[in-house]
Amino acid sequence: MLDNETVFKSKVFLRTYADMQDCVRTTAHKRYTEAHYFKFANQLIDAKTQGELRYVDGKLQPGSNFKEGYNYKLYQHSKEVLSKYFNGVDSAGSAEGLYDILYKGYQQMLKDGEKK
Repeated sequence: MLDNETVFKSKVFLRTYADMQDCVRTTAHKRYTEAHYFKFANQLIDAKTQGELRYVDGKLQPGSNFKEGYNYKLYQHSKEVLSKYFNGVDSAGSAEGLYDILYKGYQQMLKDGEKK
């Protein structure tokens, strides 16, 4: 049998261990969030430097090289994929209709990927 002191020390250890795990999890999340923020901030700075974006009266607006930027090209690619494989998602009407559109789109993407 375990005496009261051993049970108490075990409970203290387990609580301390749980607190340590929570602290590590919180720290990892904060570091990830900070790294994501800095990456996004650097992308904005680079876009402004390269003329893709500009600030006018405190508002972000397209710059002279807007269509040459990474984010614009990513947007165009996403728009192309949505229209090619998932056309009609906005007007699916029901969960079943949405599922059908998504399923058929993914199946088509897999077939097209196998061709390459």
